[in-house]
Amino acid sequence: EEDLIEEILRIYGYDKIPAHTLSLEIPEDITPEFIKQEEKLRNGAVACGFDEIISFSFVKEDSWEYNLHPDTFDLKEISIINPPSPDTKYLRQTLLPNLLENAKKTINERGEEVCLFELGKVYSKPKGKYTESRKIAFIFWQKETADFKIFKGKLNAFFDTVNVDLPEFINEVKNIPLSYSYYLKFDNKVMGFGGKIN
Repeated sequence: EEDLIEEILRIYGYDKIPAHTLSLEIPEDITPEFIKQEEKLRNGAVACGFDEIISFSFVKEDSWEYNLHPDTFDLKEISIINPPSPDTKYLRQTLLPNLLENAKKTINERGEEVCLFELGKVYSKPKGKYTESRKIAFIFWQKETADFKIFKGKLNAFFDTVNVDLPEFINEVKNIPLSYSYYLKFDNKVMGFGGKIN
C-alpha cells in the first residue's frame, strides 16, 4: 500500500502536495536504551579507527580453541541439534573466533593492517540454563610494528570517546590460549580479557 501511494505521489509531483503541521504530537522516542548504548559504542570504535564486522553466531571447528566461556575460560560446547553444515554446529561464547578468522583473511590477502571490532551476541549455559548477552570485541595487527602499546592506545582512546573510565590491565589470565594475556578490570570487577595470538 505504501509503495503504491509513493509511486502516485512521485508521478503527480511531491511539490504539488501542500505542507501542513502535524495534527498530532510528535511521538516520544521509544528506542530501547541498549540500542542507544550500542550505537554509542559502535560510533566510538569507528572514530578510533576500527572497522566493524558482522558475522554469524557460529564457530568453525578450526577456531574452536578460542571459543572460551567468558567467565571460566572452559571449552564448554553449546551446539544446535540439526546443524545445516559442520561449520554451523557450535554457538560462539566469545566474539574472538570470528574476529580472528576475519583477521587471517586480511593477512592472507597481504593486508598491511587489521583493525576490527564486532558488537554482537554470545551464548552461554551457566547452571544448565541457556543465556545470551551482547558483547564488544576488538582485534589489531600491523605488518611492520604490531606493538601492544599501539593497540592499548586505541583501546584507551575508545574508552575516552565513549566516556568510560580507563580499565586496569591485570596480567596473566589462566586457562586461556593467548600469550601475554590480561584481564580488563573496572571498579575491581573483571569486564573483559585479551592477549596476543602467535
